[in-house]
Amino acid sequence: MAIYVYFIALVVIMSVVGFLVFHYARGGKLKRLGKAIGSALLVFAVGWSFWEYYLGNTVARRFGGTLTVELPANAKFLSATWKEDSLWVTYFEPQSKRCVFKEFSRMGLVEGDVVIPNCDPILAHGEQ
Repeated sequence: MAIYVYFIALVVIMSVVGFLVFHYARGGKLKRLGKAIGSALLVFAVGWSFWEYYLGNTVARRFGGTLTVELPANAKFLSATWKEDSLWVTYFEPQSKRCVFKEFSRMGLVEGDVVIPNCDPILAHGEQ
């Protein structure tokens, strides 16, 4: 739900910016239209980037929503937990016999990995 509200607000802001630029820009109609469309697309790019790299984790954590995490091929999901606005996912890589705790943080700038070699949680539980 939050994503719909955000993007509807973004479309409204894009429309207002486009209208204002078209109305107050100098030049012929075609030139003003180009400036208005360019300005609206710039607002969209900034708004989408803000959602993708900053708000995605926060909104999913605090207000509900969907956050999709891609695991490496053949990795087996073990668990996930939140630490503030960062999501920590635990998975097992059978080929390398490693357990990995991977952080998915806001903006993706500071993400940590904790790797445990020679880990086999499947055998530890007696499963084959």
